[in-house]
Amino acid sequence: MKKLLTLIVSMFIAASAVMAQDHIQFLGIDLTGSHEDFQQQLLQIPGVEYVTSVEGVDAYSGPYSGYDGAEYYVSYTDNDVVYSVDVYLPKAESWLQLKRQYIASVAEYQDKEGFTLAEHSEEFEGFYNGGDGRELEAVDQGICSYYSTFTCPQGYVSISISKYRQLKLVFHDNGSESSSPENVIRIMGIDLVGSITKLAKRFEEERGFVINEDASIEGMAVALNGRFTGLDNCELYLATDQESQEITLAMIFLPEQSSWNAIKKQYLTYKQNYDQKYTLVDSTTGFTNGYREGDGNEVEAVRNNACNYTATYSLPGGSITLSISKYMQVEMVYKYER
Repeated sequence: MKKLLTLIVSMFIAASAVMAQDHIQFLGIDLTGSHEDFQQQLLQIPGVEYVTSVEGVDAYSGPYSGYDGAEYYVSYTDNDVVYSVDVYLPKAESWLQLKRQYIASVAEYQDKEGFTLAEHSEEFEGFYNGGDGRELEAVDQGICSYYSTFTCPQGYVSISISKYRQLKLVFHDNGSESSSPENVIRIMGIDLVGSITKLAKRFEEERGFVINEDASIEGMAVALNGRFTGLDNCELYLATDQESQEITLAMIFLPEQSSWNAIKKQYLTYKQNYDQKYTLVDSTTGFTNGYREGDGNEVEAVRNNACNYTATYSLPGGSITLSISKYMQVEMVYKYER
């Protein structure tokens, strides 16, 4: 709960889808149509079947891009206006098949008139590498960062590899939501947009996190536990602005360390990784309040908030701050600059 309060304080301190003339379309249907109209049109397509509805999302199964049994998840606003569709192709049997599906879908939008590649990543988080034979293991752990986002005036199309060994495509129309993909912060390939409840659910279902109800505050913040960059027992905290109800801040705590050497090594490892991915705008090292490295009291200094190992990086839409926290944990703070 102390970490959650810190989070809240920090908030206040700080082939089948085409572009229509006015809206993104999915299977030829405008994404900004009414919920009822969209459902009626979708069910007229041969092979499409309704499955269920949960909290503003309808689930269907049907054909997509030559595959039968694809999953569609149609999201709509409180006013019953459809704005987004998530599509999952059937589970791939191998990394090669999954990668080929990804490359083929990306190639389609690279050549599609009106779309611009806004974001692109083909790497693995943590200590996995493409070609090491462990790609599916990384996929299963949710640390395969293969995704591309193509924008157009009407919205965007995002293509990624999900932890379920499925290719995922997101079709999003800007008519109902204001988030711009160029300014969306992501953790583990998941956009930090939408309601906090739905976002927490995505981390549960797609990345294997578990919601910690005891450490959460309804309507303000959600605490989760799970695996991040190959490490178990990590903590993730999501928080929203009370007025706008938009996600404004997220914090990740890596597992607690027992020695200064261990936590310093972990911090420097992640800093080296972030130095290569983001723009460093500020960095500090050292101790305050009479402590100094090498005096044998480094752990005491950390727990007394006298350790100033921190690095801040800028990225479109906000910043990431990496630091050593008073809990003897490496901490990452993802913050929107709205």
